[in-house]
Amino acid sequence: MPKIQNIRKQGYLLSITHQNERIIKNLLESIDDSYFNNQERALDLLLSIAFKSKSTFLVRKEDEYKVSKSSIDDDIRRLREILEAYDVSIISVPKMGLQFKGLEKIFELLFLLS
Repeated sequence: MPKIQNIRKQGYLLSITHQNERIIKNLLESIDDSYFNNQERALDLLLSIAFKSKSTFLVRKEDEYKVSKSSIDDDIRRLREILEAYDVSIISVPKMGLQFKGLEKIFELLFLLS
């Protein structure tokens, strides 16, 4: 069993075998620590609402992106401002998730311009 020592003003020291050290290093290296920035999240949200066959729910996106509710709210607010210029809005429908509201031709134009 590994021994843990508290070294004052320096932190903790974990005494482990070389084999356990390699296992821990491999686990740490295998962790996917890539995260979307706010622009990438906004694009993913936009594409998710537009093209996914499953409903898009903000709570699920919070977990998927590993961000807070306020970060997702900021992303949605930014998307709504962008889409407003095209007379398109994002609405949240209970039990159906996020959906676009607007003219179909504007959707086509929006994706052609992107």
